[in-house]
Amino acid sequence: MALGKLSAGLAHELNNPASAARRASEGLRQCTRALREANLKLDETALSAAQRAALAEFEDQVIEKLTSAPALDSLVQSDREDEMAHWLEQHGIPNVSKFTAVLAEANVGKEALERLIGQFSVPVLHDVLTRIIAAAGAEKLSQMASAIVGVIGALVGTFGGYHIRHTLVQRAHLPDAVALAEDFIAIAGGLPIVSHW
Repeated sequence: MALGKLSAGLAHELNNPASAARRASEGLRQCTRALREANLKLDETALSAAQRAALAEFEDQVIEKLTSAPALDSLVQSDREDEMAHWLEQHGIPNVSKFTAVLAEANVGKEALERLIGQFSVPVLHDVLTRIIAAAGAEKLSQMASAIVGVIGALVGTFGGYHIRHTLVQRAHLPDAVALAEDFIAIAGGLPIVSHW
């Protein structure tokens, strides 16, 4: 009975990070596809060495800011997205909604975009932004996948610790195996990172 309860609790707790892993995997596939398409278009443009260097530098800055910045308040994020959308539309960039969330979250300012637009024409800038957003998204999703693996590892480790205790309890003929299973379920359910998924 205790093992059935334990298995049900573990399966329930593993479901959340497993679902998050599936979403991250699909997101990585989409980012990879967008990155390949943007690179093909940029290769057709024959960027200069200076343009390639500017792109790489800006991309690294966006990735660094995006992956290290704390999450924004939803109102601040929305305001930044609106400001970014307005700027991009003023400069003739199509499909601005593809770019605004990541640029706002990475706290990219108008000044940085002005420097970027000084390097690329508007049609090329669209492909440049597509590449930057795809690369930044892939980096963020890969970090998320790593965190998910950590959560699953913690759950499995907790289960392994329970298994050892359960075996010792059985050998000692102690009647509290059910209490141990309930303790595990309570511990696993209380992991803060699990409830985040």
